[in-house]
Amino acid sequence: MKMRIIPIIILSLAVALTGSKNFSGETPKAEPQGVAIVIKAIKVVEAREKQENWKSVQRGQQLNSGTQVRTGAQSFSILKFADNSVVRVTENSEIVVRGDKSGSGAMTKTVELNLGKVGFNIKKQGPNEQFRFTSPTSVASIKGTTGYYNPTSLLILTGSGILSRPDGTGGKEVKGGEIGEIMNGEVQVRKATAEEIEDARRALAELNERIIIKLRDANGNIREIEIE
Repeated sequence: MKMRIIPIIILSLAVALTGSKNFSGETPKAEPQGVAIVIKAIKVVEAREKQENWKSVQRGQQLNSGTQVRTGAQSFSILKFADNSVVRVTENSEIVVRGDKSGSGAMTKTVELNLGKVGFNIKKQGPNEQFRFTSPTSVASIKGTTGYYNPTSLLILTGSGILSRPDGTGGKEVKGGEIGEIMNGEVQVRKATAEEIEDARRALAELNERIIIKLRDANGNIREIEIE
């Protein structure tokens, strides 16, 4: 049986359908918060939670808040978030995905970039929601934007974003066709070169991948869900 369902529901179902009943009478532990799903993993792509051993990533795998993901040479991974935002982790990169809910239920989604570069297509965020990229040297706040981000720069193809220092100060808007860079601790914005624009387009390649994942419900039945 196939169902078409929006990803924000999928992430909730992935926990509900795969969970098992506790027959010992003990209070079940809360499941980790699902933040994103892997929709593509090419060559060497690994993930781990906390300080566990690194394990190969599979298509359809749910990534909980705090999960680390890394890619090897000539490798990449594409992650889809609950709001349909998509991030492409390029080769030789390492990130951490996080999702923090406020009291109102709005979620702040963060991709911590420790190494490498990511391309992104971030959907328009709802009230009180936010999508951020962070590194030891900068913070980028994104809403309804495509482009790429590395630890010291933010390039925007469409839409706009704010690039700031690590503490969130000194932020400047970066618009389509522009690149913001951290230079001597300050944010500088300039027009992107043709080569930089092409580099961003390569980082955004293959972001429209579809995936069908299989989930087992509490009755043991297998359900297929297609993510667009």
